[in-house]
Amino acid sequence: MTSRQIPPNATGDKFCIVGIALLVVWFCQELVLTDSVPFFRDLSTYFYPLRFTLFESYRSGNLPLWNRHMAMGFPVLADFQSGAFYPPHLLFFILPFFAAIRIIFVLHFLIAMVGSYKLLRYWSYPCYLSILGALLFTLGGTLVSLSNLLNHFQTAVWLPWVLLFWEEAIRAGSWKRFVALVLILAVQFLAGSPELFALSLVIVVIDGFRIKTSEPDIPYGRIILIFVCANFLVVGLTMVQLLPTAELFLESRRVQPIPLQETLQWSLQPQGLLNLFFLDKEVDSSASVGIRFFFAKEAAFFVSYYLGAISIFGICLWLCSGPLRKKISALLLIAVSLIFALGHYTPVYPFLLHHSPMLGAMRFPEKFFYVTYVLLIYIALNGIAEFIDRDKQNSKKAMLVLSIVCVALVGTYLYIRWDFNLVAHFIAEKTGIHPASAENSKMVASVLASLERQIILSLALLVLFALVKFEKIRQSLFAFLLVSTTFVDLAWAHRDYLFPINPDFTRSSARILHEPDHKPTRVFYYPSGGNLHP
Repeated sequence: MTSRQIPPNATGDKFCIVGIALLVVWFCQELVLTDSVPFFRDLSTYFYPLRFTLFESYRSGNLPLWNRHMAMGFPVLADFQSGAFYPPHLLFFILPFFAAIRIIFVLHFLIAMVGSYKLLRYWSYPCYLSILGALLFTLGGTLVSLSNLLNHFQTAVWLPWVLLFWEEAIRAGSWKRFVALVLILAVQFLAGSPELFALSLVIVVIDGFRIKTSEPDIPYGRIILIFVCANFLVVGLTMVQLLPTAELFLESRRVQPIPLQETLQWSLQPQGLLNLFFLDKEVDSSASVGIRFFFAKEAAFFVSYYLGAISIFGICLWLCSGPLRKKISALLLIAVSLIFALGHYTPVYPFLLHHSPMLGAMRFPEKFFYVTYVLLIYIALNGIAEFIDRDKQNSKKAMLVLSIVCVALVGTYLYIRWDFNLVAHFIAEKTGIHPASAENSKMVASVLASLERQIILSLALLVLFALVKFEKIRQSLFAFLLVSTTFVDLAWAHRDYLFPINPDFTRSSARILHEPDHKPTRVFYYPSGGNLHP
């Protein structure tokens, strides 16, 4: 699909934006309707203490320069992850701490949802596919996984807005659009994750090549000039954050190369790619980390990669259509981003790291999967859109491919039902849990339940696509059912990953610790030996 101005349907777009806002509220209902806030991984021990320092400093009218209660003294302003100058943090001026935290989470889900909808409408997708794409981006596993890493989450949600203003600046060639692009880039940069900001720029560059390919009249010079000048101005606008951070780097261990083992930590495990189309874990409050993994011993950087049952259909439909050159280009980009994300599981990334030590500043190669995630959503949407636009005669091959996907899922399920030991031994190999144990048997049952879930969803989608192609249901009903199915699928899979808990227990704890706990778990307390430098 080529980019052009949004078709004149302002009223319909307003209704759709209200609708997707309601979907976000439903997804975050425990944050909206109760006093609960997310508590998982780094939120309680790192990000909330940083945000609490901002809260106290803002309320007292001071810059958040230093926190004497954290890690025997901590340079808050110089820590890029604190987001000291990030505009949404102004909520700490007017709201109680945890109320502001709840609104910040909901606000960022809204930013991602509305931004991706508006971008897809700009790309001329119909309303229902724009909502579908917004759901995949916002409620997909990658973005929801980042919600427990606040700086990355706050940075990632701005990508659709960056792409929207980027394309408008290139096509309009006006100062107004260029200034809007600079401001939105500055906001994304100040959100606190230089790594995801850099990956967003990689996606922007890819999009620039896509624009040039589809619209040869736009000169490369304009694209390069806008990109370079915008980022130069962003550096200037955000110098108030960059200079303290640079000083901290010079005065901390960051002047030394990061150890290779630490750099390669959290490389994407190859079996984790199964999770793209299949739920390979479940939230379990009785587990030590809150999640029970079927095919892994510990959590990955992204807790979930799941993109919904619709995504595999969209990708298969895309592979069945479109010019071969575009498919090769897209698949190469996905392959490169995956090679980087796999880290030490391939020889390529360690080789590049050895010859380019600056690459180690990224730390945790799995972050590169963010690029893969965006590309897969784009491909899946293109596949569905092209399938809908085809006539009935040319859709037979695509319907055959979708049928094969469903048959493969059913066949896999029946084979596993026939031979439980296959899955039991696979789980034992990946988790270390003995295949004859009760825990292993419980996991096998959960794997079967996940497969049953995917089969039901896939068959429902297959029937929907068949009905609309053979004109047995109206397009409007098809659109409603497709969006509803995708939302239920993703919300069911990911709503529990917010880990909402009422924060009252933080107020009832003793404010002064006379001695550390044997196993420190108190909120706002960090175990000794933890390296808190950015």
